[in-house]
Amino acid sequence: MKRIALTLALLGVLAGVGFGIAKLVGEVRGTEAQRPTATDFGTIEARRATETAQPRFVGELLGIFIGPTEGTWPKDLQDEASQRLAGGCVDVPRVEAKSLDFPRPIALPKEYSPEDLVPARSCGGQVAGLTWGYTVSGVEGIPGHVQISRSVGKARTYDVASDRVSIEHFGGRDAIFIRPVTPDGLAQIAYVLFPEPFGVTGVQTFNLSEADTTVVAQAVAEASK
Repeated sequence: MKRIALTLALLGVLAGVGFGIAKLVGEVRGTEAQRPTATDFGTIEARRATETAQPRFVGELLGIFIGPTEGTWPKDLQDEASQRLAGGCVDVPRVEAKSLDFPRPIALPKEYSPEDLVPARSCGGQVAGLTWGYTVSGVEGIPGHVQISRSVGKARTYDVASDRVSIEHFGGRDAIFIRPVTPDGLAQIAYVLFPEPFGVTGVQTFNLSEADTTVVAQAVAEASK
């Protein structure tokens, strides 16, 4: 019964989360000792409520601007995004997005199963995004999900507490790490963002521990070199 209840709780969290103040420059590091570590599925909603009550991150790190709404972005980044979307966005064959592809294969551990490849995305006649998806047995044996993306633009909309955000190093590359609310990652989303000349290489994980998200980030860093 606990496993069934946990599955329903995870599905409820996933259904409520979408998939993507001063300027902050330099390293921002959360205080691990202050973060809760409970793993009981009954605390999922309490954890989410606690995180939501914290100050939100709004600012720029590694040339990437992050804010809880697009309205918090600098005006030039808002205008750039609006112009890109004004021409309309359509799916295009992945072969048309070779400029966004990884120079090396993504070498994830064998337990990560690749999902069917989806078309690339083009906006205003320009290739705008390319994604890869994977599934894996996550926390408590419930399926976890990984989405890897390469996309244009240097701003992202993430409504996250400031103490979840830091600059870390993966595979010899600097990246923004938005940790799960607690290290176990149960029913939580985490992000890793690598700056690129064209925009951002991003990793989004669901129901993976912080340690497992780090493994994915290392593989993505190696593939992007």
